[in-house]
Amino acid sequence: MGGFDLARQAAESLYYGRCTIVEFGKVKVGAETRLEPKVVEKDIACRLSGRTYNGTGSRGKGFWDNGMTMNVDYVQRLFLNPDVEIKLGSRIIVEQDGVVHEFEQCAEPARYKTHQSVDVRRVDKA
Repeated sequence: MGGFDLARQAAESLYYGRCTIVEFGKVKVGAETRLEPKVVEKDIACRLSGRTYNGTGSRGKGFWDNGMTMNVDYVQRLFLNPDVEIKLGSRIIVEQDGVVHEFEQCAEPARYKTHQSVDVRRVDKA
């Protein structure tokens, strides 16, 4: 086992979450073409880290988009195996610490020999 294998094994020992990757593909239904979700990877070991809050209203506090829902922008970093391909625009469902959140990929992954890190934006609303 080489140095990178040991480093990769050490990085993966820190993954205590699981994720599912969903891509959207065009599906023709009658005369209509629409985007349908398709699970492409499931039960992938991962770790969610580094939460950042970005308010989208004045002074970074968010705003009420329809009087009922507060828009809040949570950007986090997802760490996982570098062999997993995540296409831009994919949805990623992460379960970690007993909590499930849905994210969308918001940047190209940074790939290394031992891991990859992907900036993801939470889809939930507060």
